[in-house]
Amino acid sequence: MNRWLRIFFLCLAAVLAVYAVLLACDLSAAGYAVLPAKRVWVTVAGAVFFGVGAWRFSLQVKFRIFLVILGLALAEGILQGLGWLGLLPGVNIRFNAPYARAYWTSEGHDNGIRNRFGWHYPEFDSQAPRRVVVVGDSFVEACEVGRCQNEAAVLQRLLRAKSPEWAVFALGMRGTCPAQYLEMLDYAARHLAPQEAIVLICLGNDITESSPSLNYAPPSSFIYYDLDSGHHLVLNPASVGARDVLWRLLEMPRRSVLVNLPMTINSHCMILQSLFSIRDGLGLASLKRKLIARDPEVAGRWGEVGLSRKPFATAPDPEARQALEVMLAELALMQQRCETNHIRLHLVTIPFFPPEFYTTQHGVNWTLQLGAYDFLRPDHEIAAFARDHHIPFLSFADWLAARKTDVNDISSLYFCNGSGHFTERGHRLCAEAMNGAFYTKPQP
Repeated sequence: MNRWLRIFFLCLAAVLAVYAVLLACDLSAAGYAVLPAKRVWVTVAGAVFFGVGAWRFSLQVKFRIFLVILGLALAEGILQGLGWLGLLPGVNIRFNAPYARAYWTSEGHDNGIRNRFGWHYPEFDSQAPRRVVVVGDSFVEACEVGRCQNEAAVLQRLLRAKSPEWAVFALGMRGTCPAQYLEMLDYAARHLAPQEAIVLICLGNDITESSPSLNYAPPSSFIYYDLDSGHHLVLNPASVGARDVLWRLLEMPRRSVLVNLPMTINSHCMILQSLFSIRDGLGLASLKRKLIARDPEVAGRWGEVGLSRKPFATAPDPEARQALEVMLAELALMQQRCETNHIRLHLVTIPFFPPEFYTTQHGVNWTLQLGAYDFLRPDHEIAAFARDHHIPFLSFADWLAARKTDVNDISSLYFCNGSGHFTERGHRLCAEAMNGAFYTKPQP
């Protein structure tokens, strides 16, 4: 028994030592300092502990430690089984790493694996002659549905029904806005060489997140642009580090699978992810309380409208006007970068339907002009911008209205009783709308 336990401890020490080396390579490749990294030192300490313990610990101590490890292994096995059966509640996993686990229970229930480059999407067909990239935030990442049910995957099926030459790539990342979409478009140009790009603008949060005065994240941890005295777009100096972090986050999964292995392994460890989900849930609850205290108007409804309703006021204040102007300037910069890379830009606006929409509106003749707020006012301004810049544009709200979509049907397109992210049906209809607007009608 003692000999067997010694071998077991030595194997654990070797595994932890290899993991520490891979983790150090991962951090170094991502541009982070290795020596201050606590995870590396904890792993090294674990390797030393088991290596020394293999020879120095008594049989009784080694056996007790073995029982603890066995218990953890059994707990992990149970959690893995519950996870693959889709029965593990309250766990959300979102890692941008090759073949990372995708498990999401906040809305809907995705349960699968990301692709080789860390995107929540099927494998990219980068050899296809006609390539389209869809860029956006959580509406494109679509953790709420399976990776084959989002609007980009459905659009690819619709286009391939016409010609097998088409391929669509979804570059969706939760918690991003047009400032980040600029970097994602550059990423697409470097690695995917698309001829077309469709950028989804989510009216609920993309305008708010274009301004640090409206958004909750400070410039040091989020990318913001400002307008200088000449009304030119300039990167907020405090956001330089956040832009560098995003760049590394985009590029890391394209390195070897071996370099990314620690992140991939972490994503599949359900004990760790369950603990992280509890931690994140407590942090989110704390943040929600702070946001409610800062802006009582959103009391209890944080997340439904990107933290602020100011961009939708019929008489917007200077902060809201500034946020929209910055976002429109970012869209203009997107067009310039797309033209430089010979990519044709398309814009799509995704409307937000607040809870009061469903209590005040009925039937097919609905409006999003509710009291002191017009939730389609920014949509109209983006549409005018697109016309002025000759950018193909789709308002999903106008598409729904033109189809005489009933209020009850609209509710079925979104989770959270009609005010969350797209359901599978919402993704399917959005894809049909994009196909009809951009690939069925003759292009100028």
